[in-house]
Amino acid sequence: MMAAIAADEPEENFIKALLITIGYMALFSLFIFIPLIGFMIAITLGAYVAGYRGGNYSVDWRKVGLLAGVIWSTIFILLFILIVMAALPFSYDITIGGWEIFLICIPYASNILFCVLGARARFKERAEYI
Repeated sequence: MMAAIAADEPEENFIKALLITIGYMALFSLFIFIPLIGFMIAITLGAYVAGYRGGNYSVDWRKVGLLAGVIWSTIFILLFILIVMAALPFSYDITIGGWEIFLICIPYASNILFCVLGARARFKERAEYI
């Protein structure tokens, strides 16, 4: 009886969970090439699915969702800024103002939020079966 209970408990592998979550987020980031709605799919649905999939491998959903969301959002936003800055002529003279920072923070925060919500949903679903 005890062996069956121990077999149902998830294996704690934080690094694997983090890598799987970031991998799914990177995969869903390719949706930004779809005009109009691709960016919203990448930062909402992509982050949610990534957190859900990564939640399979970790007991602490908060750490996985938050850390993966912060890491990938930072990489994603920095790449976006570098691409935009490189496309503009005389990009070394351009400064980022308050509105630009606000517009950058919206997808950053929503990406983190949806990743944490996805990991939490998987944790709750898994907790019902144990």
